[in-house]
Amino acid sequence: VKTKMQIVTDASVRAAGREYVNSADPALALAAAQQISNLNPVGTFVVPIEAGDLEFGASSRTGSNQKYTFNSGAANGNAVRLTTNALAGGSGSAPEPFFPIFGSNFEIRPTLSATNTQSTLDVALVVDRSGSMRNPAITGEASQPAADPTEVPLNSRWRDLVAAVDIFLVELESSASLEKASLDSYADTASSDVDLKFDYKPIRDKMDDFSKSFPGGSTNIHDGITNGIAAVTKPGKARDWAVSVIVLMSDGNATSGDDPLLAASTAAAQGIPIYTVSFSEEADQVLMAQIADDTGGRHFHADNATQLEDAFRAIAQAIPSLLTQ
Repeated sequence: VKTKMQIVTDASVRAAGREYVNSADPALALAAAQQISNLNPVGTFVVPIEAGDLEFGASSRTGSNQKYTFNSGAANGNAVRLTTNALAGGSGSAPEPFFPIFGSNFEIRPTLSATNTQSTLDVALVVDRSGSMRNPAITGEASQPAADPTEVPLNSRWRDLVAAVDIFLVELESSASLEKASLDSYADTASSDVDLKFDYKPIRDKMDDFSKSFPGGSTNIHDGITNGIAAVTKPGKARDWAVSVIVLMSDGNATSGDDPLLAASTAAAQGIPIYTVSFSEEADQVLMAQIADDTGGRHFHADNATQLEDAFRAIAQAIPSLLTQ
């Protein structure tokens, strides 16, 4: 019986956590928890959940391999803790044991607890704007000229990336969590184009700006990663309780700057996973996979526009909701 009640407690706090991060309304979070409990009785018994059973706050950790610590009452929280105080100390009904003891009035009133942490994300999009991004994704395919010669060709890798980034942002916008995103880009050097924001329009606008006037250059992946780290750790922009993630895209080989694995090592030391996307058959898949592996991220490869969109969609959907206690 206790095990089944713990399952109900876990499910209820998940619902409360999703609702709280979405609405920041404790009353709606309580209603969500109660709804799940009502829909999942233990036998005929419904685990009672009252307002005093829920605590709202923020969960954070110091590294990717560390446990989350719940800070009750923290502002702009991403976590809810449910403790079955109403059940443990209540005078109402209680579930009967499966094997009752004859002549005993024994009741099951355990104090159960579970904490749900919505993995609120601070994500740095780090994209390749080197000269090869003007080329078609498929080697040997002729470029389709743009209306303005200064613009990127219509069937270029860059245009494919713009569409894929938009899909990524749409997925974030549909998330129950409130995610911040930034944009960094790199060629000969890296630039910080958009700081972490809840509003993704500036990212879309900047991608479109590059489409209209594309600087090009070599491929400095190291500095791109370094800028991504700075973006998700920037004071006043990054959130202490958020999970920091870098999404790194490249269509070629590292042709300038320091060894990208040095920057990846810095990210790993700070608990920042890097999800990598190599695009086109010219891309250095081995390097991109190594960066992902070294930081606890995941590598995706795309040979065409459809696969690129699928990769960015899969990364956005990989953001989990965690039971952290």
